[in-house]
Amino acid sequence: MARAKNTEPGEKTWAWLKEIWRLLTKYAYAALYRHPPAYYLGLAQDGKAPLVLLPGLTNGWSTMKYLADKLARRGHPVYIIGELGSNMQAVSSASHIAHSFIERHDLRGVILVAHSKGGLVGKYYLMHENANERVRGMVAIAAPFGGSRPARALPLEVFKELSQDSPLLRELAESVQVNSRIVSIYPAYDTHALIPDGSRLEGALGNVEIQTGGHNALLFDGRVVRETIHAIEKLSA
Repeated sequence: MARAKNTEPGEKTWAWLKEIWRLLTKYAYAALYRHPPAYYLGLAQDGKAPLVLLPGLTNGWSTMKYLADKLARRGHPVYIIGELGSNMQAVSSASHIAHSFIERHDLRGVILVAHSKGGLVGKYYLMHENANERVRGMVAIAAPFGGSRPARALPLEVFKELSQDSPLLRELAESVQVNSRIVSIYPAYDTHALIPDGSRLEGALGNVEIQTGGHNALLFDGRVVRETIHAIEKLSA
């Protein structure tokens, strides 16, 4: 049976309106929340997996604050990689930064919580940087594993990495063995990637389609929060 898709014109319009609102929220959060709250580590409970956030392209950590707040209040230590900034590096460079951070803080049993391009960084990490098995796996939210249609037209090389035919995406697609460590959560209509099922991974630990539209808006969706918590529990088991 075919799965329902959020592709009706009215639903697409609503998805874009949500995205415009969340774009404004993004800049407001960046101005208001320059440093992560103390409770991201202060509420940590023994036995809870450490979480490392990997934000999307042009997004600082604060874009993920709503979700991160919910996770921290469940007792998970939530770590922010300040050196990532707005994640304007190449995917491989961002992965190296994440690796250095995890090594420097001697983190073990880590679960990466990634949004958008952060999911590509996380998969690259699992493929190339995880020989010491410090990272258990990743929850990827709206990650463009299948690429992004608008990316090719954008001027900077860091955007072109996300285009459907980029060498990076071909490399990531060819490595399916790490998919069993990834739970991919994505909208029925992704306003940024514009590729149906572009976040779905063969052999993933989980593929969770949320019946909504958007991209950044997913980070403020209660269903995504619940599915992220469930995915973390699966990866922690």
